Amino acid sequence: MTQSLVEKSYYGDIEGKSTTQWLMAYAEDGSATFVGLERISGRFDGEPGSLVLQHVGSYAEGSAKASLAVVEGLGSGALASVSGTGEFLANPTGSVDLNLSSSS
Repeated sequence: MTQSLVEKSYYGDIEGKSTTQWLMAYAEDGSATFVGLERISGRFDGEPGSLVLQHVGSYAEGSAKASLAVVEGLGSGALASVSGTGEFLANPTGSVDLNLSSSS
């Protein structure tokens, strides 16, 4: 098992930065299962705020994918009451696609 702290920058509908704390369990073949909590702070459709995402996912063959859920009660600003789910895919080139569906 390993853990890591990762900082990312977001561009697009989300303009901001995030910090994620990961806990990972690796299999002998190099694949992994992981969980994480990520706080994203910045502008969402032009409005300032932050939210926390819970990640549950897997890693194999250079790509990581996860299901996401907004942790209710931990948002701020325009995102104080947002709830929702999503997914992400991180490919071997280092790019990350994040898709969220939310309701407020």
